[in-house]
Amino acid sequence: MESSCTQLPYSKTCCSPELHRVLDSIDSSDDDGLSIVTLVEQLEIILIRTALERTRGSKGNAAGLLGITRQRLHKKIKRYEL
Repeated sequence: MESSCTQLPYSKTCCSPELHRVLDSIDSSDDDGLSIVTLVEQLEIILIRTALERTRGSKGNAAGLLGITRQRLHKKIKRYEL
């Protein structure tokens, strides 16, 4: 199965290349290598980077875009070493 934005359960048709790599890893992964924790972490990293790019590095605004507090964003940035 080839992953594409049109196969997602929402109408967005534009995703980052990083998100496509995550979706492709799901398609090419065998059952033993499929970890929801790893995939969620990869998705969080993509979303954080995208939010920071869109807000030109403003952590407060990026947190607002992500729907989390600035403190939670800071913890995730530290955790993922971004």
